[in-house]
Formats: sequence, C-alpha cells, structure tokens
Amino acid sequence: MARPFDAPPVNSPRLRLMLGELAAPLDGLRLLPSLPGLVRRRDVTPRDVLVLPGWLTNDRSTGLLRAALMHDGHRVAGWGIGRNRGDVGGAADTVTAMVTDKHRSTGRPVDLVGWSLGGTIAREVARRAPEAVRRIVTMGTPLHGSMFTSFAALYSRSIDDAAREAIERRRATPPPVPVTIIWSKRDGVVQWRAQQDRDNPWADHVQVRSTHIGMTLDPDVLHTIRDRVGTELTTGIHVREARS
Repeated sequence: MARPFDAPPVNSPRLRLMLGELAAPLDGLRLLPSLPGLVRRRDVTPRDVLVLPGWLTNDRSTGLLRAALMHDGHRVAGWGIGRNRGDVGGAADTVTAMVTDKHRSTGRPVDLVGWSLGGTIAREVARRAPEAVRRIVTMGTPLHGSMFTSFAALYSRSIDDAAREAIERRRATPPPVPVTIIWSKRDGVVQWRAQQDRDNPWADHVQVRSTHIGMTLDPDVLHTIRDRVGTELTTGIHVREARS
C-alpha cells in the first residue's frame, strides 16, 4: 500500500480547505460525545512533558491538551516564553536549555508535544539534545516545500536565504528520537503532504479529521497524544487513522 507521502507536496492547501478553518470551533463540539473517554484516567507511567504552541499563539492555546495530560498523572508544562513569533532558532535555543536542565536535574528525558511550528521547534530541540528527549509528537507541523502554508508568503518575509538553507539541511536530518506525526487532509493552513516525514522511515503517522486550528480541541488528537505519551517506546512504520 502506498504511503500518503509518496506524492510530492503542492504549494498550499486548496481555498475550500482554508475557508474550512472557519469551522474549527466545531472540532471542539466533538469533545462532548467523547467526554467519557477523555475523563477516564489512564494507568500510565508519569512522564515529563513540554507542550509547544503554534505560530502566533501562546500557552493558552494548548491549555486543554495540557490538562488532559495532567489528568493522566504526567508532569506537564507549557513553554512559558509568550507568543511563538516564528524564531525557530532562538526558540530552539531556549527550549533546549529548558529540556537539558530538566533532564540534568531529574535524570528523566522529556516528551515534547508541538502544534504546527511548535513541532518544528520540538524537532530541532531533539536534534540538539537527543539524550534529553524521549519522544516527539507533532500536530500539523510543516516539513516540506517552500510555500506549504496558507501564510507562507507572510511568514517567509522574516526568513533570509541563509536561514532557509539551514532549515532545509535540518529537515533532511530526521530527529534521532521516536516521532509521532498527527496530520489531517482537512488542514487548511499546512498542506497535508507537507506534514509527512518522508525522510524518516521510522516515523509514526496518524491521520485525524481535524482542521489545523481545531487540532488542540479535537478528541482524536487528544486521544492519540495521551496514548503516545502514556506508552512505552516502540519502533516501526505506522500510517493509519486515529479512531473516531
């Protein structure tokens, strides 16, 4: 069976998908019938977890996700440095220091969960300090293409050619830790093929039915993250859909 990333990425999501992001609040409504499963605490080994927000958002955007992980007994924190303004290198410096300090003081590696550009930062942190990172989970994170997002033209104004080359080199070197990639064909911000980790044969790909903006509220996304953070590490290629 062909993997979903066999086809090359296109420039940006179709207009109907971009407009579909206006329906992101409806993803939150899907939480209601899923509440019994969400409030059921899982019997897991507690982990140290750091959650990174997407571009132009802050820790408030990941509050529900962090609450769900804390409900399972994990030691969870937001990154605590305000809005994600798109400075991948600078943010990676700060987060790497956080993660290495935590690992040094506790002896435990940290799970990194990143939404959109937060996932890009998480991947860079794992490259810099692999001994301090246990696992990465990303949601709607762009990995391929030069115009892979609806807002690429706006975002790219702040990236010079040297920075683009550095990002491309880093993209071609997968993080040396287990990675789960949550992606959706409904994503109207990041083209879905651009989210596939084509350079990492051990990446765990999980398809959901969420919009990009609604990912932090989508029950399938929450279930997947709780499952990955709460389980022991495994290896192997996985390309499947999350449960409805």
